[in-house]
Amino acid sequence: MKTQIEQMEASNRRVKSPVDECPTKHWIVVKLIRMPDKKMRESWWPSRRGEAYGSEPFSAVLTDGHRDGSLDAAGMVRFDDIPAGSCEFLFNKFYDEIDKYFNDQLG
Repeated sequence: MKTQIEQMEASNRRVKSPVDECPTKHWIVVKLIRMPDKKMRESWWPSRRGEAYGSEPFSAVLTDGHRDGSLDAAGMVRFDDIPAGSCEFLFNKFYDEIDKYFNDQLG
């Protein structure tokens, strides 16, 4: 059985840069849901606990490129076999509707 140092020496290889890509591919799942209310609302206010935002359009910057699309009926999207790193998701329509609502209400 090889020691940890022997294993490290055996795996030494030349690299072109100080940072070598992770050979393992990864996956990411994003789900957009309504957060539960922090307190009880008035009786006239509709209750929508845990509802997903199905078919919500998104724009994503993944580690292997840019993607535009829509969430499925459960408010989810999954990307498989992507390189390690940071991803960004933007829900333009969602945020635009919230912004419009508050602008209309607050003037």
